[in-house]
Order: sequence, then structure tokens, then C-alpha cells
Amino acid sequence: RHSTTISARMGHNLTDNEKIALTVIRTLGGCLSFLMTLFMLVSLLLFRLYRSMSYRIIMALLTSCLLASIIICISPINGYNNTNDAFCYAEGMLLQIFQTSEIFWVGILSVHVFCTVVLHIRPHVGVELIYWCVVFSLVLVFFVLPLATGAYGRTAVWCWMGMEHLGYVWRWVCFFGPLVLVFVVTFILYVAVFIYLLRALPDLSFTAFFNKERRKRISLPPALKRLAAYPIIFFVMWIFCLISRIQGAAQPHNEAFALYLLFCLTTPFFGFWNAVYLAFDVQIFQRYAQLLKQTRCFQSCCGKRKRNSAASLEMMPEGGGMGSSHSTVVPAV
Repeated sequence: RHSTTISARMGHNLTDNEKIALTVIRTLGGCLSFLMTLFMLVSLLLFRLYRSMSYRIIMALLTSCLLASIIICISPINGYNNTNDAFCYAEGMLLQIFQTSEIFWVGILSVHVFCTVVLHIRPHVGVELIYWCVVFSLVLVFFVLPLATGAYGRTAVWCWMGMEHLGYVWRWVCFFGPLVLVFVVTFILYVAVFIYLLRALPDLSFTAFFNKERRKRISLPPALKRLAAYPIIFFVMWIFCLISRIQGAAQPHNEAFALYLLFCLTTPFFGFWNAVYLAFDVQIFQRYAQLLKQTRCFQSCCGKRKRNSAASLEMMPEGGGMGSSHSTVVPAV
């Protein structure tokens, strides 16, 4: 009876049709994110872009998005009513691990840009190891706290942290709190980077980004060029999730389906848009076109050599008669 009261209070007043719609949209976003992030991870390995620390950090972010999208894709197996408690428990735990990992890797991207551009800290293995230790430690802490109190379970439509056993408190302490913190820290760091660049680069201004000629004269640091857009994508894709939770906390008896819908139209697509931006940033399709062109050129050269060799053999005398050793081979025209 206690569980039923809590469920009715926290978003379980959604109709079955609304739950089905949210599940379909969320699953679609997870599938698109899975396909696009997998494609880009394979591409980064194929073209050996992992040799740059910036791209290795992006690969870590994409890997987190890939794993989170897998959980989102298989979530409908349990149904929108979450009938299998063991499956639901596992889904909630894995989703917490991978999505908190996404959040912290975006924070690391911002810190890396600040350290590279403002503090002039050169990327090296020691710095990267610190990044990994920080992310791993924070993800572990924010995963174990709800686990120790049995907080993982059913929510409105999918599985994550339920309301039983301090689950609602852990949502804010272990997820939305870090989410807001990364929002704020990322904003502060990027403002600091922009102020530093305004002083270091006289031609730089906000209006310069809308002027093609002025943009050409501005020499921005490579790390900033590669990583600047990811926090913006992060903010756009996660802001409705945060707003939905704030509205749910303020009006637990009347959670808005429209906010759930905006949440499902943005957050599950986080990995997809990260991968799309990266694809254009590294010109991945041009790289594949060049690779295909080189492959065709190689095949064409091999084919010409084989044809020339065959033509030469056909023009050679069969042996025997005078002057055979001095015969001239006429190449095929």
C-alpha cells in the first residue's frame, strides 16, 4: 500500500498511451545514439585519431553514451510497467553508472579546455590518468550510495531510482546535484576561457564569430576548436530532464507530460548529437570518401598492371626461328 501511494504521487498518474509514447521516443533516441556513437568510435580507431588526448576524452564520452544507449534500447523488454523487478534493478544501476559517467566526462572536457588554454598545461599521460581517476571515483561513489540503501527500482515509465528507501533523495544527491554542478562549473570555466581569449586575441569578439573574414584571422587553440561545442550540446540535451524533475518535485501530484516529452526528445539523443558534431568536426565522411578513392585507385592501378602484363605476354614470339631473340615487343595501345 505504501509503494502504491508513492507510485501514484511520483509520475505514475501518466496514462498508458502516454507511457507508450514516451517509451517509443526514448527507445528511438537510444537506438540512434547507439548506431551513431558506435560508427564514430570505430571511425576514430580506423583513422587513428585517438593519438590526440582531446579525441581520447571524446572517445570516453562517446563510450559512456554508447553504453547508456544500449540500456535505453533494451529497456522496453521489461515493458513500460516494469514487471520484472530483477531486470528493473539491473537497468537502474547500469543507467546510473553510464549516465553519471556522461556528465562527468563533459565536466572533464571543460576542465581540459581551461587547463590547456588558460593555464597552458600541456597534455600528457599524467593529466589523462588524473582525469580517469576522478571520473571513476565519482561514478563509483554516486553508484554505491543508492545501492547501499536499495534505492534502485521503478519510476514513472522506466527503471532508475524509485521512491522507496531514500530513492528520491539519492536522485538529487547522486545525479541531479552533480548535473547542476557540472552545468555551473562548465559555464564558469568557459566564461573564464572567453575572457582570457578576449585579452590575448585583439580580433576576438562575440560578433567576430558571425564574420567570416574576421574568423579567419583568429587563431583559436586546437583544444578549444575541438571541444567547445560538447558542453553546449550537453546543456541543450539535459536541461529539460532537470526542469522536468524540478517540476515533479514542486508538484508531485501533477507531473507534466509535456516536460516528460521534451525530456525524451532530448536526453536519449545526447550520444547521437555528440557523434554527429564529431563527424563534421573531423570531416569523417570526407575521410571515408578519400579512403574509398584510394582503394579504387589502387584497384585500378593493379588492374592496369595485370592487363599490360597480359598484353606483353601475348605479343612475345613463341620461340624457335631466327631473330626470335631480337624480336621487338609492341605494347598494347
